Amino acid sequence: MHFLQNKESPLENLKTIKSGHLKSSANEEFFSASLLLALVLLSLTA
Repeated sequence: MHFLQNKESPLENLKTIKSGHLKSSANEEFFSASLLLALVLLSLTA
C-alpha cells in the first residue's frame, strides 16, 4: 500500500524518462553505445 501512495506510477516515470531521453541526443548516443556493448558481451558469452 505504501508504494501506491507514490504520486507517480512506475509507468509515468518510464514515460518521463523516455520523453527526456528523446530530447537529449547525448543520452541517445549513450543508450546506443551501452546497447551495443551489451550485445557484444552477449555474443562473447554465448
